[in-house]
Amino acid sequence: MEHIKKLYAKHCEKAVKDYVSEVSAILTYLHIAKNRCEPKTKTQKDCMFTLLDKNLKKECENVKKILNDVHTTLEKLLLEGAKKAERNCVERAVDGVLYPINKDFRGYHKTLKALCRNSGSFRSGNGNTVDLNYTLTKPMYEHINRILLSTFRLNRGSRRSIKGILDSFQCDFISSKMLKTYKQSPMYLHLVCIRAELRSILSGMEREILQRKKIIYNSLTDSVKTSMLPAYQEGALIKGTSTLTHIQRILEDRIDASVKHMFQDAKEQMLRHFEDLKRMMEETMEKELKTSLRLALHQIPKGIIFPDVAAEFEMMKTSCEALNLQIFT
Repeated sequence: MEHIKKLYAKHCEKAVKDYVSEVSAILTYLHIAKNRCEPKTKTQKDCMFTLLDKNLKKECENVKKILNDVHTTLEKLLLEGAKKAERNCVERAVDGVLYPINKDFRGYHKTLKALCRNSGSFRSGNGNTVDLNYTLTKPMYEHINRILLSTFRLNRGSRRSIKGILDSFQCDFISSKMLKTYKQSPMYLHLVCIRAELRSILSGMEREILQRKKIIYNSLTDSVKTSMLPAYQEGALIKGTSTLTHIQRILEDRIDASVKHMFQDAKEQMLRHFEDLKRMMEETMEKELKTSLRLALHQIPKGIIFPDVAAEFEMMKTSCEALNLQIFT
């Protein structure tokens, strides 16, 4: 119960920080628009756009390199795991699910039939789980678990984890040192606006990454499930005497017939999902952040009367400081 309370509090705190960050970006933009700079600052804004665009390209290249390195390592480990799975998949299925050692087989036909009806897995009333898809892919998971854990660890990040990539990007793109340098410059608020927008974009990306992480991790068992599906559908229809023997034979034959491609298909599917994640991150950083740069530095509408948000702007500065959000500093 205490763990749930802490988790709830953590999510609430993150939601508040995300909200304050988004509002800070909006209010800063309105503050810039309300207090337009003199025409002579256009050259400054052009120079700042060029500088930040160059920084953006550099940071994006760094992100691509790290993600490409992870992809290369993941592909190597998946290949090793797939080869091991191919060598002993029938033995693992037989010993772990089809003909488990020291198992009383009275009524076991009901378990295997339920497993077939549920596309390869079954959880009994007492909590015991029989999962043929995972049993078949276990050697692959044993090879990749460590790199997936280190890559997708979001509670704390190293420079090689996705969390570390996002944190470094946020800190390095517009650093505190850079903000301090431009503190007295007309460019300061423009930089604050971009920094707040950057945090919102990366926070949204983090939520998307969490969803894709599940898809990537489950892709091996999902792929094997698809390969085994004809056998599961056939086994679910078996009735009458010798039901257990018939289901065992159907499943074992399907594994034996699929062994040459099943694990390679699973490997390719996980790599495709990781490639999709990599592409999403790269495109979001390049396109959405470049749009934010243009909006904050060039696209201030003319002929529109903007409200005075000075009081709200100061309130957001105080809120960011209280939440330790490094947007204005």
